[in-house]
Order: sequence, then C-alpha cells, then structure tokens
Amino acid sequence: MLANLCLLLVSCLVGVSLCEVSLRVFSPQYRHLAEAQVSRDAERIWARQANSRNSIASPDSHTSHAWHHNNLALRQHRNFSEADLAAATNIGVFGDSFVENVGTDAPYSLTEPLDYLLNQSGQRFNVLNFGVYGYGPGQSFLHYENFRYVNELDYVLYLYCYNDISNVGERRLFHLDETGHLRRKEIIRPWWVPLISRLYLPILKLGANT
Repeated sequence: MLANLCLLLVSCLVGVSLCEVSLRVFSPQYRHLAEAQVSRDAERIWARQANSRNSIASPDSHTSHAWHHNNLALRQHRNFSEADLAAATNIGVFGDSFVENVGTDAPYSLTEPLDYLLNQSGQRFNVLNFGVYGYGPGQSFLHYENFRYVNELDYVLYLYCYNDISNVGERRLFHLDETGHLRRKEIIRPWWVPLISRLYLPILKLGANT
C-alpha cells in the first residue's frame, strides 16, 4: 500500500514536471506572466514588478511587442515622479488584461495614446494605467487603495470586462458581515506562493479562469 502511494506520488511529480517543461519550451507566451506576476502583495494575491522590461507575443499574429511596466509598476513606458503627479491632472484607469494590453499586437498600452493626446492640449496630464491581467474588481480596488500616491488621483476610471463578476466570486476578497457592511477578507500568504507564481502551470490555470 505504501509502495503504491509513493509510486503514485512520484508519477504525479514527474507528470507535473513534464508539463512545466513542455510549457516553457513550447509555450513561451506565458513567460512574461510568470516573470512579472510576483506574489509580494498579500492583499491583492499578486502584484506587478516595477521597472520590468519584457516582450510578449500576440496569440493571433504570434509577433512580439514590448511589454513594459514603469517605476510605479504601471503598464506604460513613461515613468512618474512625485513632482510629476503633483503638477498635473492625474487620471487612473483600472481593469484587467484589456486595460493592461496583454496579448494585443501593439507596442503601447491602452491608455498611452490618450496620455499623449491630452498633453497636446497645452495642459499637463498623467493617464496612469493600473490594469493587471486577471484582476477582478476586488483586486483593482485594493490596487487603488494601496497606491502610494492615491491622493494625487483626480479621476478614476474602471473598465469592466465580462468576467469581472466571476472574479468577485472566485477571489472572495470582500464579504458582507451580519450587519450588511462590506468587509475585507484577511489573506495569509503561504511561503510557497512566491515560488509557485513563477511557474507556468499556475499562470495557465489563472488564464483559464479569466
């Protein structure tokens, strides 16, 4: 009985290892997610890395384009200092992969053309892209709430996607208490989460849920 259990365990480990190696070799489009999706934020489950530079292949054309996150871990090329934010009108755009521009064959994120056009008016604007692949409304709210310069945001836009309602049920970051008030769920991040977040299989599972 014990021998059979050990054999089953070894077989599962070998199978998972083969799947992981196969994904890394034959599905390089998941590499940017495995590298950028580092679980340092216990409240949001995962968070982007600041100053990350990578490329991503479009799932349709299979051509690669730049995929940058700036000094504030926002999905755009331009960096923002505290002085930049204080001197301009700041528009924060939140959402999931649609906002973050994952998998779209374009060098710039969704918000960068708007940022450019607004600054042609003679006034100073910063359009900040808070989009993160796989985020639901709960994680986006925590992203907003924990942003270092949240008080500098003059306008906030949230772009809904069809899967946002299911994300709320899957993540369960908030719940209603017995009095009907919204409460945040305390998330305890296990030690192994940062490790597993760099593997392709959990990223693939996350993509299936979004």
